[in-house]
Amino acid sequence: AILGDRGRLEHAITKYWKQYSEFNDMGDARLSLPRALEMVPRLAEDIGIPPFMLADLPDLYTRFDFNGDGLLDKRECQKMIRLAIRQRRIILGGRINQVDVPWSTPAQKGYTLGKLLGTGGQGSAYLATQATASQSYCIKTYDKQSPNTGGIEAIAEEFDVMAQL
Repeated sequence: AILGDRGRLEHAITKYWKQYSEFNDMGDARLSLPRALEMVPRLAEDIGIPPFMLADLPDLYTRFDFNGDGLLDKRECQKMIRLAIRQRRIILGGRINQVDVPWSTPAQKGYTLGKLLGTGGQGSAYLATQATASQSYCIKTYDKQSPNTGGIEAIAEEFDVMAQL
């Protein structure tokens, strides 16, 4: 239920963010991994979840350190905590909401693939444009024939996570 009450979750994260973050040399508040782990029991109690729901924070921490400085800003911390709770919820009780993964080619949706941005184990990411929009998009494609693509659950989970960013 806490994931459905985004305001309550954001308020609690902000409250503990202020208590546990420290200021760096530039005067910006940042949260180190040790301080994040100190924060977990109090945050979990405040939002009404068992602390083990946030047990994956050490593994997620580096994924959300977007600028690579070893510290998280408030936005990075919020995203990390939401994902930790969402992932644990899926493990314990299944997917929270149905994910509607598009089953079409980019061309069928009106996108033109441009520059290849990167290739990984599951697929490739491209810079894309759409004739009806003036902005660029990042589109990830999956090769259904590749054994590395993974099952639909892995694709749906990645789609859900990316939609939250």
